[in-house]
Order: sequence, then structure tokens, then C-alpha cells
Amino acid sequence: MELSYTTNARDYMALVQHHLNGFNKGLEDLFKGLDVLKRGFDLLSTLGVESKPFDEFRDTLGEALDAVAEKADKENLKNDATA
Repeated sequence: MELSYTTNARDYMALVQHHLNGFNKGLEDLFKGLDVLKRGFDLLSTLGVESKPFDEFRDTLGEALDAVAEKADKENLKNDATA
């Protein structure tokens, strides 16, 4: 009985890890896409395509990406310190 429980627990943990890895990959892809979008907006702005809502969205997106990058850097430093 214990053997099957242990096997089931390992299978369950492997499944959870697989889903977490997929979720993390999805988040990475999302932020890469947002970064590409911001770069596109920056390029349009450089080319002279400007409007108030466009600039506000670009600035907000840039601030959000910067905040996420800063938090990720802090987490990496914290994880490196505990390792």
C-alpha cells in the first residue's frame, strides 16, 4: 500500500512540476512579447508617429516591464544568497 502511495505522490509531484514549468514558460513568453511590443512602440515614436494615448500606453507598458524586471532581479539575488 505504501509503495503505491509513494509512486502516486511522485507522479503527482512530477505532474505539478510539469505544469509549473509550463506556466513559467508562458509568463516568460508573455513578457518577451510585451517587450517586443514596447520596442515597436518606441520605433514608431522615433519615426514620428505620436499621439497622447499611444505615448501613455507605451510609458505604462515600459514602467510595468521595468517593475517586473526589477522584482525578478531581487528574487534572483535572494535565491542566489540562500543557495
